[in-house]
Amino acid sequence: MGVASSGRTGGWSRPVFSIVDLEQMHGPLSGVVHLPLAVHSSGAGPAEQFDFADPDDRRAAYQIVLTSGDADDAARFLDAGELLRLWPSMWLPAHVRRAWEPHLAGRLPHSATAG
Repeated sequence: MGVASSGRTGGWSRPVFSIVDLEQMHGPLSGVVHLPLAVHSSGAGPAEQFDFADPDDRRAAYQIVLTSGDADDAARFLDAGELLRLWPSMWLPAHVRRAWEPHLAGRLPHSATAG
């Protein structure tokens, strides 16, 4: 599986892995998805299961996988088409966006990569 890892500049940030070939991403589009504790250790936060029929749950799960998961998690839990659709509306740390945007840029509307 081809992966890319972002560099870190200024302060500590968790390394971010992105999938170079989006065709490897065949995650579910519906149903209840249980993220493993390695990806989402909620503590007192939200539940670790996400109902992908709920757009807010689906977006939250995508944000968590992109921020805390690895390339295998992205391939397992994310769908490339849905990632492209959700990308403009997701709240992601700048270093996560920088890691993923080169792999999405050719498929995103121009306004989605600005900023």
